[in-house]
Amino acid sequence: MPTSAKKIIDAIEQLAPLSLATDWDRSGVQISVEWGEKRGVLVALDVTEETVQEAYHTGMDFLLTHHPLLFSYDIKNGIRDDEPTGALIVKLIENGITVYAAHTSYDAAPGGMNDALAGALGLEDAAPLAPDGEAAMVRIGRLPMAMPFDVATRYVSEKLQLNGKVRTVGDPHELIHTVAICGGAGGDFMAEAYKAGADLYITGDVRHHEGILAASMQRCLIDAGHAALEKIFVPAMTEYLRGYFGDDINVLEVLDSQADPDPFRFPYLSEEDED
Repeated sequence: MPTSAKKIIDAIEQLAPLSLATDWDRSGVQISVEWGEKRGVLVALDVTEETVQEAYHTGMDFLLTHHPLLFSYDIKNGIRDDEPTGALIVKLIENGITVYAAHTSYDAAPGGMNDALAGALGLEDAAPLAPDGEAAMVRIGRLPMAMPFDVATRYVSEKLQLNGKVRTVGDPHELIHTVAICGGAGGDFMAEAYKAGADLYITGDVRHHEGILAASMQRCLIDAGHAALEKIFVPAMTEYLRGYFGDDINVLEVLDSQADPDPFRFPYLSEEDED
């Protein structure tokens, strides 16, 4: 028999309990149209026009995303369908699509975002940077073998499928042993990662002054982009839910979104680089 929205949410929160979310975050239920049986889940990075249409056309009436739709949108002020977020909310409600976001709750969770990234890089003895607090989201571990920074950059790009679309700070000949990584925008944890022994820190949305700090500390840094790092959420959470509920689509069908999660383009790269 089909699965209720509550059972789906229970499954998500078994992996990523809301107690792990940061105080400023808005993880959890975004749109709760109804709590009855659900035909299926579409897993995506964001709630966008494209992913809402994808959910509708594939018959998925539960949209699980990483980033919260209501992160900076105050629904208490009313919903206006003449602006982008309000229009999406109206469309979701009209089509009976429940929306849930596993954001920082998933980032910090054992087996969540940053463990998935550490695993993709093959980091050995990967562990949280700190036992609690926001820095618990960062994972730090050792590469399978030490390598110069320019080689490590290519290694990271290949393992995380970044297609070379990265910015770097640091001496290309610097030998990299220990790596810290934080999906999304983790610049605030950079200095702490270096003090913990990281030769290389990997995150997204690095600001100018953070690049200056990395250079002044003579450490290496890779800015891999926000969506490029966090796109791992989609296959990882899809695999988790399929494992949790089993393969019987009569119980629950789980699909991974085919939408491009990155709004940015690189128009001056060659077609070969874009691929």
